[in-house]
Amino acid sequence: MAISESQHNALIELLGVEHVSADATVLAQVAVQDVKPACLCVPGSAEQAAAIIRFAAENKLPVVPYGGGTQQGIGSPPPADFLALSTRRLTAGFQHEPADMVATVPAGMTLGALQEALGKNGQWLPLDGDPQYATLGGLIATDHSGPRALGYGTLRDMVLGMTVVNGDGVIRKCGGKVVKNVTGYALEKLYIGSLGTLGLVTEVTFKLRPLPIGRDQWTIPVDDIRAGLATLRAIGDRNLPLEVAQYYDAAAAFILNLEPHSKTIRSLVLVSATGTDAELDRIDRELTSAAAPVAAARAKCDPEATGQDLLLAVASGGGIPALPANDAASRYVGSLRFWCVPSKAQAAIAAIPFGDAISLNLRSGTVVVNSYERTENIDRVSSDLAGLGVNFRFENDWRDQVARPFGPPRNAEWALMKQIKAALDPQGIMNPGRYVTG
Repeated sequence: MAISESQHNALIELLGVEHVSADATVLAQVAVQDVKPACLCVPGSAEQAAAIIRFAAENKLPVVPYGGGTQQGIGSPPPADFLALSTRRLTAGFQHEPADMVATVPAGMTLGALQEALGKNGQWLPLDGDPQYATLGGLIATDHSGPRALGYGTLRDMVLGMTVVNGDGVIRKCGGKVVKNVTGYALEKLYIGSLGTLGLVTEVTFKLRPLPIGRDQWTIPVDDIRAGLATLRAIGDRNLPLEVAQYYDAAAAFILNLEPHSKTIRSLVLVSATGTDAELDRIDRELTSAAAPVAAARAKCDPEATGQDLLLAVASGGGIPALPANDAASRYVGSLRFWCVPSKAQAAIAAIPFGDAISLNLRSGTVVVNSYERTENIDRVSSDLAGLGVNFRFENDWRDQVARPFGPPRNAEWALMKQIKAALDPQGIMNPGRYVTG
């Protein structure tokens, strides 16, 4: 059902005419998976967002939260005539307590803006993501941590608390704003990775890290995924304090230009670590031994480099600018992302016959496969991965080729998720149908 003229006018009364749009050109810019919204609303505060969500609940209008748009290819397409709820004006209220190493961040703030603000006091948030477009609210909703999760953990390890507007239009605070905090159930973790199906995150409090003293990066050429897995396991056995240990197959290395001056692009393992010169020298000796007989090529990197989706300063000296996630996604027909324990990695990868570009972080268990071509094997791959007991999701065009982009139902877990959805979003208006909680 399209938004009526009276509903549109009511939204204008809540936000002001300049922050509500039904203009076709504007709506095309916030289309989600080629589905254009019926209306765009841009609240400037949690209170205004709550008013919009209450209005949507009363009128049973589907609401799709929209940050920088870099991860909108995840999940099923939204329903037609949805209301796009942009966070681009939710940028006020940033608070940084350098002595406590915590920061409270508005959801519409970009990762790049946050890192710049934190860097003035020698601190950072160790996340990977598009610095120009990715918003903190969007990173929370999609649980996007990136390759540095090996060294620093995921968002669940960094979030102390948050403010959320649930689907009933109620503003709720969970967690706290200090590291040592006892507030009962850690409900703030519930919203991480929920894809906006439970509510709109308006503010997040993070614990931070000091900027590194120094950073080195190593590239280790390998023949294929089997050799890459073996190298990652050998490195993992050393228990080194690494920031990143990631495998890229030859296609991924070529696309990301990880070896820009090589005539023949090979698969490689990319390793990064931070510390003093003495600490990095010790890691270099250990890595060289672990990667024998192939030496690891070492390069100095900017210790203050933050917010990149991938670490691209390599031994050859070719500095590559970070590729926006929405541009990267457009290079592929489909993407598959799955998580598994190291012992299942080989079997899971063997179940995938279409790996044009693979990256793998062994210890965090995240594998990303991108392909240029459509395939008829999606359903079989889904069944095989489910049989192995790994969590996965199909993204971009592949999500349209499989009945369930998140795999077959897991009755006990999904039933609980639906109960939580019903409690926090009684009218089912928040991102309906996008995720397993529908």
